[in-house]
Amino acid sequence: MDQPSEDLCQLPIWAARATASEPVEGPTEVDVTIESDAFLIFIEAKLGSDISMNTTYDPHRNQIARNIDCLLEKAGQKTPAFWMLVRDEDPSRAYVQLVNAYRSDPGLLARDLPHRRPEHLEGICQNLTILRWNDFTELVCGIDADEQVAAVKHELGRRISGAGPGEQMTSQAV
Repeated sequence: MDQPSEDLCQLPIWAARATASEPVEGPTEVDVTIESDAFLIFIEAKLGSDISMNTTYDPHRNQIARNIDCLLEKAGQKTPAFWMLVRDEDPSRAYVQLVNAYRSDPGLLARDLPHRRPEHLEGICQNLTILRWNDFTELVCGIDADEQVAAVKHELGRRISGAGPGEQMTSQAV
């Protein structure tokens, strides 16, 4: 029987990566951060796409778990919260399925973030929020108070509806 070559006896690339001192993942880009002395909220905004279900170095780490992990790292003593700002709440969306699963069973998030304390994750799971763009624009823009607010509201509505530049948006977009 042939002896394995020396190359085959080396550590796999994932094992070598695990012992490296630099972060395993690149920097997370949070879409919106709201911060005060008491709380820190990370908001992941999606117009049409769904969340990523894996990362480059961990095929089992989804985008929500990654963002929550980063949120907990940055929050310190502040109350952390994670929100999704989305076009729709279609049950086929991965973000809807994961948020609902994490809310109903915080142990699932603990499984996805085994290095985090379960009591920290339970608080996050209780406050997971899905906010639709339509609700956001109504809340933030309200009625068309002036020309600038009307222009912003129109542009958000166009983007939410998926209309291209110059196209008409659907009446239910905003």
